[in-house]
Amino acid sequence: MSGVGMSGVGVSGLAMRVWLVRRLARSDHLDEVARHALLALPLEPRPVAARAELDGGAGPSGLHLILDGVACRSVREPGGNRRIVALFLPGDLCASRSLLPLELPGKVETLSACAVADIAHDTLRSLVRAHPGIERSLAWLTLLELGIAQRWLVNAGRDAEGRVAHLICEIVARLRAVGCREGEAFANGVRQAVIADIAGISIVHVNRVLHALQDADRIRLVKGVITVPDPDRLAAYADFDPGYLRLPEPVEPSLSDFDPLRRLSVVDGGNAVAL
Repeated sequence: MSGVGMSGVGVSGLAMRVWLVRRLARSDHLDEVARHALLALPLEPRPVAARAELDGGAGPSGLHLILDGVACRSVREPGGNRRIVALFLPGDLCASRSLLPLELPGKVETLSACAVADIAHDTLRSLVRAHPGIERSLAWLTLLELGIAQRWLVNAGRDAEGRVAHLICEIVARLRAVGCREGEAFANGVRQAVIADIAGISIVHVNRVLHALQDADRIRLVKGVITVPDPDRLAAYADFDPGYLRLPEPVEPSLSDFDPLRRLSVVDGGNAVAL
């Protein structure tokens, strides 16, 4: 599989193996054996339509790796309004129910057509039994998701333009780290209604905010789709520091053309290149 080809947001599913290991390695809990075990996971993509729930039925469901497209964790308020409490972009792991003792609220649903690789519950159980560092890394990833939600909560105290600008910066940083083009994400998943459900403001207000940001030459809108011509300028305006995302260094988009297992065989002075 050279690419997943669903919404056009993602990169190669093969490159996602390397990304998954690099992402979890940021927790400092993965040894070399655990990294290779993760790289050996089969990642078979399955298509999921937009606005579909990723987990169905009762019982443990394992984890889902987003290969292409955009998904979210959402909660319905008593009045019926949707609130998005987490955003899942290519390279992100997600689940409504996990092996961890902490249960997260809401459901995981797709915002665009997605390609998803499932890591079955039994497979995950075997992995964490053999490699305790993987379980600790997954716990770290859960805390990271909660930390991002906490940042959104803090930003709720800002004016709407600063709040939305900060969110746009976050999405751009996350997508660029995995080697994706952000314009496709804003076109296929992160539309104005999604921004409204994250920021806790109306769609009408989001539209006004985006046009104000465009008038200030901080973003561009083409048929309602956001592009960011100068991410550094927008980050300075939004006071955005990506440190809370704990992202690995950005990868080049060309990495999507390589099998990560082959990359492991590349040597430098007789030593395997570190992930």
